[in-house]
Amino acid sequence: MGLIKDYMDVYRADIDQKIFITTAGEYERAIGSGKFKEPVIEDRILYPNGKLGFLSVRLRYEDNIAEIFKAERLERLKPVQQVLISSFGPIIARHSHQDIGTILSLFDNDPKTLLRGRELNPFVMEFHFQNLESFTKIDLNLFYSNSTVTISSKDSKGNWKIEQSKSQQTNKENPLASFQFAPAVQTQDIRIEVLYRDKVGLDANVHLYELIIETSRGRVRFPFR
Repeated sequence: MGLIKDYMDVYRADIDQKIFITTAGEYERAIGSGKFKEPVIEDRILYPNGKLGFLSVRLRYEDNIAEIFKAERLERLKPVQQVLISSFGPIIARHSHQDIGTILSLFDNDPKTLLRGRELNPFVMEFHFQNLESFTKIDLNLFYSNSTVTISSKDSKGNWKIEQSKSQQTNKENPLASFQFAPAVQTQDIRIEVLYRDKVGLDANVHLYELIIETSRGRVRFPFR
């Protein structure tokens, strides 16, 4: 048995050996993806009202699946960009793709909510502020991780400069990677990079839980309903 979603984004050679039990909706999404040849339907399972509930199917990849996955991965290398409305006005956020949570999950004052990177290691976040700010402190809740966190700022010429970098093992009792800047870092752009050290050079789902950014004007906050 197998789950179709596990075969949708990554090539798995054992697909010919699997029988997939899937809902009608999942089946339609898989067939509509263009990644699979005509499926072999082994069985249909109906609800008591007679409507189609589940299907038992066998799948095979299209012959050009390697090219399809490569194109999708190249697209995912491009950062996500969005405008966040904060107590400091609009902030342009650019970050690696995620598959759980949103960038605002890091600012909801709830360390249990998760932002999980989809696959890239390191996971990168950049924040562009409207005005020149003086950054005094950044705390990042990583919960359990063996990681290197690097904080960089952009100068007036558009070049990134590493301000601090720290490698550490975090856990439930000590979940924070904490950075204090004295003197304060003056910039409009802050970059935060989180690298899982035990998976260097490999894909990884980087887990982030809370991000606190402090400036001389106070903490950067985002409105939540």
